[in-house]
Amino acid sequence: MEELRPWLGHLAIVEVGPEDHFHLRLSGIHLIRRFGREATGHEVGELAADIKRQLRAILMATIQGGVPVVAHSAVPLGRATYWHCEVALPLAGATGAMTTILFCSYPQGRS
Repeated sequence: MEELRPWLGHLAIVEVGPEDHFHLRLSGIHLIRRFGREATGHEVGELAADIKRQLRAILMATIQGGVPVVAHSAVPLGRATYWHCEVALPLAGATGAMTTILFCSYPQGRS
């Protein structure tokens, strides 16, 4: 598991709720810039509008396809735009229904 250590701060565990509500059960420390705040314990709907829209689109694509989704997101912050490469992995619960999404976002630079 040592090889996962550098990635842990870039991971989030997202619970899929009824009517496509998404709850950030856990959000790594390196995701603060991506989400615009510490997001552990918060709903995706509580994030800033542009961040919420991008993240929700990735999560919805994961639910609808039932497969991993790879995306690139741009997050404006002040005068710079920060780019992130992201992966969302659907995880099934005991019943086989998708209950959780493992989300990873890694910064790719700024413009």
